[in-house]
Amino acid sequence: MKEEQKAEKAENKIQSKATQKEEKTSHNNKQLRGKKYRSVLSGFEAHRLYSIAEAIEKVKALSYTKFDGTVEMHARFVPKKKTDEVVLRGTINLPSGSPKERKVVVADDSVISKIAKGVIDFDILLAKPADMPKLAKLAKILGPKGKMPSPKNGTVTDNPAQTKKELSGGLVEYKSDPYGNLHIALGKVSWSNEKIKSNVEAVLGALPKKNLSSVWLAATMSPSVKVKID
Repeated sequence: MKEEQKAEKAENKIQSKATQKEEKTSHNNKQLRGKKYRSVLSGFEAHRLYSIAEAIEKVKALSYTKFDGTVEMHARFVPKKKTDEVVLRGTINLPSGSPKERKVVVADDSVISKIAKGVIDFDILLAKPADMPKLAKLAKILGPKGKMPSPKNGTVTDNPAQTKKELSGGLVEYKSDPYGNLHIALGKVSWSNEKIKSNVEAVLGALPKKNLSSVWLAATMSPSVKVKID
C-alpha cells in the first residue's frame, strides 16, 4: 500500500512540474508578442469558425499595422490515403486582381544570358517549349529559387505574351510546401470586403476539397481567423 502511495505521489509531482512548465511557456510566448498584438486579441474567439464574410470583417478588425496590410489565405491539405497528392501547384485567376506587383519576363537570349551570370531580376519567368532545352542548362540556378518554367503551372506556353498579360493582372501562381501548406495573397486590408471575398471564393473553388483540412485568413502581422469550410 505504501509503495502505491509513493508511486501516486511521484506521478502527481511529475504532472505538477509539467503543468508549471506549460504555464511558464504559455506566459513567455504571450510576452514575446507586442502590446498592439495582445490588445487586438481582447474578445477574439481564436478557435471559432467564421464564414468567409465574417472572417474578412474580423481580419480587418484585427489588423493594426499603420501600412496597408496584405490579406492572405493559409490552407492546410492532409492526405487521407498514402496515394493522395498534397503538394499542389498551378495558377488561379483572381477576379479582383492580385495585391502583389510582380515582374514577369519572357525567356529570350538576353534574359538567358543574364540568368547564366546569376542575375535574376524577375518574379516569374515564361518560356516557349522550344526554349526549354536552353533553360534546362540553368536548372541549378533557377530550380532552387522556384523560377524554373513548368507546364504544370502554365509558365511554359506557346503564347508567352498573352500569359504575361494575364500574370501581370489577376492570374497568380501557387505552390504548396512539401507538408501540404499553401499560402496565397488575396488582397489588401483597404480593399472592399466584396473584392476580397470574390478572390477567396475563386481560390476555394479551384482547390481540391477532399484533402482540405483547414483554411485561415490573416492580414500582415495580425492573428489568424479560421474559416468554415462548406
